[in-house]
Amino acid sequence: MLYLSSLKPTRLSSAHTQAHPLVVNLPALFNQFIYMRFYFLIIILGVFCSSMQSQADSILIEGHQRTFHYVLPDAVKAKASLVFILHGSGGSGPGQMKTTQNFIKSVSNENVILVYPTGYKNYWNECRKIASSLANTENINEEAFFTGMIDYFKSKYKINTKKVFAVGTSGGGHMCYKLALTMPDKITAITAIIANLPDDDNMDCTEAHKETWRVTPAILLNHCILILIPMTEKPLNDIPSNQRKNRRLPCSK
Repeated sequence: MLYLSSLKPTRLSSAHTQAHPLVVNLPALFNQFIYMRFYFLIIILGVFCSSMQSQADSILIEGHQRTFHYVLPDAVKAKASLVFILHGSGGSGPGQMKTTQNFIKSVSNENVILVYPTGYKNYWNECRKIASSLANTENINEEAFFTGMIDYFKSKYKINTKKVFAVGTSGGGHMCYKLALTMPDKITAITAIIANLPDDDNMDCTEAHKETWRVTPAILLNHCILILIPMTEKPLNDIPSNQRKNRRLPCSK
């Protein structure tokens, strides 16, 4: 959508209007009329194009209306993959969408649906016990929210429920850890960016029951080091640091 700040319609000069308050400057009025029509045309086209690229919906979870935006590929088909892209603390789904426009374009021809949910009052109830957000203090049921979204896309678009991924930055990365720990039967893999698992004293998540427990592949990206968690039969918390594969990446100065 185009920004309109650069368009400057012609105005009557202050001197002219003060001297002749009832005189109509026809060329200027005509220019204003043309520009106003142009404004409305741009606004209408912008709204139309935006609605074609992304959609929004909400589901009711335990008395709270939880919202999410999502982007469909040009020709979505059955068995599409689902990717949750989670904002950081204080952010929002639409805000996160604006920062990932290049990524959206790069997957426009892939059979993948990108979902941008918004945390409860812009925060997630993740695994940090000391978090002071209302999402944490009110113990918002995030598992029910994500399960509800998965069911929504399964019903509406027939997604492949074995290809459901989550990637998050900062607070969103912490939420990815929670999904991997508490919903391993529904989340295929995660990527957490600039977010570390809380230590034992600060851990507020309980791992899934044994019947639903599985190893969840994870990529952890913290500043210049990419951490690849190996596929083992150990819980994520039990993998020693010397068994993790670290790859140092170039850092921007």
